[in-house]
Amino acid sequence: MTPLAGITSAIDDFVAAISGLSKANRKTGIWDNRRFNLCKRPFEELSESDKAYLYKTEKNSRKNVELRATYRCKIDRSLEMIVSKRGDGK
Repeated sequence: MTPLAGITSAIDDFVAAISGLSKANRKTGIWDNRRFNLCKRPFEELSESDKAYLYKTEKNSRKNVELRATYRCKIDRSLEMIVSKRGDGK
């Protein structure tokens, strides 16, 4: 593999990770906002379906928080690869 191919691959990975992080951030915000709006009501007034939806919002928000961590690690690895290949010609 040529040096340029390695950098190009790392840049592609970096762009994909940034895109994934952006999507996960947006989804986290959406589910957090839905949960926030539901929690404005007193708990005693929530129906069983409201409580199930509250659980769903927490579960989906948590899933996206974990995805954010995954994408951040991919970003770090890609940046490390880009920086290490940039100046040494390898």
